[in-house]
Amino acid sequence: MINLNELAQEICAINEEKGFNIVSNNPFEVIAKIHSEIGEATDEILNSRGEFYIVNGKPEGSDAEIADALIRT
Repeated sequence: MINLNELAQEICAINEEKGFNIVSNNPFEVIAKIHSEIGEATDEILNSRGEFYIVNGKPEGSDAEIADALIRT
């Protein structure tokens, strides 16, 4: 049976490893990070680079940036 506390800790560890330090007591910092991801998604759309593609093993594109914004929420 899955222990949800252990799963949550594992998800947080993966997020930390990937640069998503989502623990913040400052709501303005959280909003700024989400805004940054939405800006990156907008840039991908405006420059017609594609919805999703891989660069050096890293997901890129507007869909990836929107997913990043959701992760930060």
